[in-house]
Amino acid sequence: FQNLTGQEDCSQCPAGYFCKLNTIFSQICPKGYYCHSGTGDYRVSPCPAGMIGSFEGLHNISQCTPCPPGHYCNRPGLDKPTGVCSA
Repeated sequence: FQNLTGQEDCSQCPAGYFCKLNTIFSQICPKGYYCHSGTGDYRVSPCPAGMIGSFEGLHNISQCTPCPPGHYCNRPGLDKPTGVCSA
């Protein structure tokens, strides 16, 4: 991506953001995903099943948090638990 005019090279997308090919601006990584620097498509880095990404702008898998007690998170890319566990 490159948000400045007259540049010879593209800039690397910053951590916590993703930059689609041939774009001018970076976009914040959505909840449920994390975006390393240089990420072009946020969908390649979902928080794994059993974890959630409650905030935008995560940049490392270590920022995904475990599903809270009493709940289940049965698929990747969640920003909140899938549901409550039955007794």
